[in-house]
This record gives sequence, structure tokens and C-alpha cells, in this order.
Amino acid sequence: MNFGLFACRGHYRLAKRVWRSGIRTGCLIGLTGSLISCASIPDPALIALLPAGGGGTTTPAVTARDTAGVLLVRRLNIPEYMMSRRVRFWADTGYLAEWPNTYWAERIETGMAREFVAAVRDQLPEWTICDATCGEMKPGVIVKVDLIRLDVVRGEARIKATAEIRVATALTSPPTPTATNESSLNSLFSVPIAADTAQGQAQAMAVLLQELARASATAILSSGTPPVAHP
Repeated sequence: MNFGLFACRGHYRLAKRVWRSGIRTGCLIGLTGSLISCASIPDPALIALLPAGGGGTTTPAVTARDTAGVLLVRRLNIPEYMMSRRVRFWADTGYLAEWPNTYWAERIETGMAREFVAAVRDQLPEWTICDATCGEMKPGVIVKVDLIRLDVVRGEARIKATAEIRVATALTSPPTPTATNESSLNSLFSVPIAADTAQGQAQAMAVLLQELARASATAILSSGTPPVAHP
């Protein structure tokens, strides 16, 4: 009988059991670590853009009843560098950063466009205001606003913005496409951010939209008394 062969086989079986046990233990440790790691990741924070209109405006309306007309508000445009679900800010000159694990509850350009129209309605309560299309009505005035600059400067706790406001006013009643008077102006805005948080940024953006709506309403009224549009 070859006792050496049996001894070698015995050592081999023992080593094999130890090796398999080590794999199971390692897998269990790895799985436990993964579960702990997943459990430690917080849920993403969703930030909603606060209403800029709907009766909550902090600036007085600039309209009068005898100047009311039909106004078409074109979609508000914002810089492409701010078009993100992540909540972005300027950390330094030429460097964009993002609040960690924080997202807008909707696309920021969609929310800002909607709230801008609401803020314009607050500023011109006697007007008939439509966005995208006025249906069978023909607007006497069309306003188009482009935010050329929209910088949330965290170090200065301010939002700095530059807006181009373009107003087209019909010269006839009912309006015709060729009989219009167009004007354009650039406005600068500097809105303080009260709290150094993503929520504070959202609050400041709502104030910016209120100020932008007031500047747009002033530009509309300064362009002359529009004719009341007819269907």
C-alpha cells in the first residue's frame, strides 16, 4: 500500500475545502460591503423652481387698463451651459460646478419659460396673454426675451444676467404681419442669493424672473399703445 499517495490525496482534499470556503467567505464579505455602500448613498435631492407669478410677485404691476391688448410671449431662451438637470453654478472664472447629488425637478429651461409667462401675467393683469400661439386671436404685441448671460456666481452670492428684450408692435388694427414696429434693448440684472444652497439659488432665480417680467412689461408699454387685436 502506497501511504504517500493517500497522504497527498488527503492534503489535496483539505486544501480544496479550504479554498472553496475562502471563496464563499470572500464573496460574503464583498456582498456585505456592497450593501453597506449602497445603503450609505443618499437619495438625490430634487429642487423645484419656485413660482415667479401667480399673485406672489414682489414687484408692482406696471400696466393701466386703457393700454391693455393681446400679447404673445415667445419662449424664453437661456444659455446652453445652464441647460442641465444638474443644478449648476459658477465656482470660479470660466469654471462651472454642480451641487452634489442635486437635480432640478424638471428641465430648467422648461420651468423658467413657464414661470416667466406667469410673471408677465402678474405685471400686465388687464392684458390677454398667450404663449406659443394665440389661436384665433391676433396679438397686437409680441415679446421675445433671450437670456444671453445667466451666471450663478456662488462666490459673490449673486445671479448676474443679461437679457435681450425684443418687442414687436402692430401698427394697424387688426394687425398685419408686415405693419409692425420693432424695438430691442439689453437689460442687466444682479439678484442676491440669500442662502448658499441649491434652494437659495432656486429662490433667487424666481426673483430674477420677476424682475425680467417687469422690465419686459415696461418695454412693452414704452413701445406705444397697441391696438386691440381682433379674431
